[in-house]
Amino acid sequence: MGLSEAVRLNLETIDDLKNGALSRPEINLRDIFPTDYDRLYRWAKPKKEENATPLKDSPPVRKLKQPLDWLRKKIEPVNTASIIYPLSAQASALLNQHLRADGSSEKVSLAAGLKDLILNSDLIFELSIRSGAVVRCSDNLGAPGDLHL
Repeated sequence: MGLSEAVRLNLETIDDLKNGALSRPEINLRDIFPTDYDRLYRWAKPKKEENATPLKDSPPVRKLKQPLDWLRKKIEPVNTASIIYPLSAQASALLNQHLRADGSSEKVSLAAGLKDLILNSDLIFELSIRSGAVVRCSDNLGAPGDLHL
C-alpha cells in the first residue's frame, strides 16, 4: 500500500522547509511555507471510513517530548507579551486556559500564560541551527517555540 496524498504533501513540505533552512539558516520559515497548504491538505487528507478497522501492523505511536531546557531558559526572562494578529476563537479558548487572573498587568499575565502553554506542550520539531522549536499546543493548533526572542 502506497503513501496517502496527505503523507506525500507533508513529506514534501518538510523537505522544502529543511532545504530552505539548511541553505539559509536565518530564513523565516513562514516565507517558504506553502501559502495554500491548508487547502491542499483538506483535499489530500484521508477520509474517515465508517467501517474502518485498525491496521494490525501499524507502527507504534511516537511519544512526544516535553520542550527542552534550552527553550525554558530562552523564554523564562520574557516578562511581557502582546497579541499582534487576531486569534481564532479556538486559539483564544486555548490561551485562556493558561491565563491567570492574579492582578498583574495584562501583558505580564499574557507572557506568563504563553510560557505556561509552550512549556506544557509537546515538542514536535526542533531546529538546532537556530535554537527554534515547534510545539503542539493542542491537536488542532501549533505555535512556533522560537517566537523571535
